[in-house]
Amino acid sequence: DAGVINLGDDQDVTLTHVADTGILLNSTRQLQFNDSSQYIAASSAADLDIAATTDVNIEATTLDVNAALDVSGTSTLLGAVTTGGGILSDTTNTDALGTSGVTWSDIYLGDGAVINLGEDQDVTLTHVADTGVLLNSTRKIQFGDAGTFIHQSGDGVLTITSDTTVDINGAVVFDGNVSGVGTLGSGNITSTGTIQGTVIT
Repeated sequence: DAGVINLGDDQDVTLTHVADTGILLNSTRQLQFNDSSQYIAASSAADLDIAATTDVNIEATTLDVNAALDVSGTSTLLGAVTTGGGILSDTTNTDALGTSGVTWSDIYLGDGAVINLGEDQDVTLTHVADTGVLLNSTRKIQFGDAGTFIHQSGDGVLTITSDTTVDINGAVVFDGNVSGVGTLGSGNITSTGTIQGTVIT
């Protein structure tokens, strides 16, 4: 127990038996493979380094990482990645998901999932199960520019706004009262109620 293998004229490298545990390589000494550029070593009391000239290949069915994974540089993962938590960026409003040249395919979100947009999440799209998608508050869906949009301008009021014209190509059915200050024309108008004002045909 605790036997030591001393290597070198001044015993600068030692291998010490640790009872019922393993073998201890002293200090920051390296276990080298093939040449001095490929090695495993403790770079400090708390850090273990694995170095190679090009690649470090780990061949196994499962690789368990029980710690934060800090990856510097571009990484390629071939196959599905399963996480038990969120995938987070280390900086805000900086990192993209995909690129213009390499895009993602489909996205799948669960019931009630929310897409948050903006630094303070001021715009949200919420999945309403078996119904649709909910845009929050009086936020707008804009088309082309800020002058053309659809939004809920008040409780129970849906507003369609355009800089000039709203074109509706197809039959229009109104299940309620129609009011306005403009003109209504071009085509036949059939009503089961009262048409008030000026009708131009």
